[in-house]
Amino acid sequence: MSLSTDLDSVESEIPLTKPKGYPETLINNTRIASYRGEQPDARTFMPFPRLPPEIRVRIWQHAISVPRIVEVKFNKDWHYRSTELPALLLCNKESRQECLMAYSIGSNGGAWIRFDWDILYLKQLDFSKDGKGFTTGSSILWSDPSDGDEDSDIWIGRPRDFEKVQALAINREVLTQSTNDYECVIRHFFPRLELLIVLVDDGITINAAWKIQNDKFEVYEDDWRESFPRWDFTRSSTGPFSTVSPANMRYEKYIEAEMEKRFKKEERNYEDYTVPFFCVRGCWLPPGIKIPECGRWPDGWTGGARVKLDAQQLTG
Repeated sequence: MSLSTDLDSVESEIPLTKPKGYPETLINNTRIASYRGEQPDARTFMPFPRLPPEIRVRIWQHAISVPRIVEVKFNKDWHYRSTELPALLLCNKESRQECLMAYSIGSNGGAWIRFDWDILYLKQLDFSKDGKGFTTGSSILWSDPSDGDEDSDIWIGRPRDFEKVQALAINREVLTQSTNDYECVIRHFFPRLELLIVLVDDGITINAAWKIQNDKFEVYEDDWRESFPRWDFTRSSTGPFSTVSPANMRYEKYIEAEMEKRFKKEERNYEDYTVPFFCVRGCWLPPGIKIPECGRWPDGWTGGARVKLDAQQLTG
């Protein structure tokens, strides 16, 4: 279910009449989530221990409510990229108790994560391929269930923790290059997902650079010279995530319309399935990172005219 955005106001992304199940907290978290979570503060509030216990608990709960981006990486198996402990877990007995009630220890690497609050960030969907342990042996891309349930699904089981995830971020290129139809993958492997965050390269003006006409973005999303488009960008991109710039909002609308069509198909064929809400966000390269920019521009790293971004293009 898409979240439409008025070109004149980012605030209009929150509808006046919120549909049932609208994940407002998770959507707000996409704007403030970071890799670290709660920020360290050198200041000390000496009277804190003398505050009433119920006030101290409220303060601890507020402190652990900073959403984090938790990235997952894949080698032979999947692992959380960072296993850094939440700072408040080590503060004192009282803060630790509140942390233990909020966080879970994830599988395969032991990351501390709030599945109801944090954003899981994936950069590939290889676990859905044949031979990865979750397929029934069928080679078809999509199976149309004959009886309204998942008996004809091509997958069995899922990686541990995935069934708990409520907010998932994934680059658009990962979705379009998935071996299997990505809406089927999301439906099966993330059954409790409430919000799907689709990340795009917001560092260039896509329409201008690729000479897109009539909102035909297929040329931008197609394979780039027989290779995965923008793979180096996808692999290196990072949060925090940002609202898509006005220069790329037509691409945002294109993605929303395409995803709406795909997920409604899943909802029709799986009666018990609830389609997640989805929003499009920009992601960026970390400062100082240089990559082979295959597919970011039509002519790659060398050759061809570059489209220079300026403040006017990025803000409209």
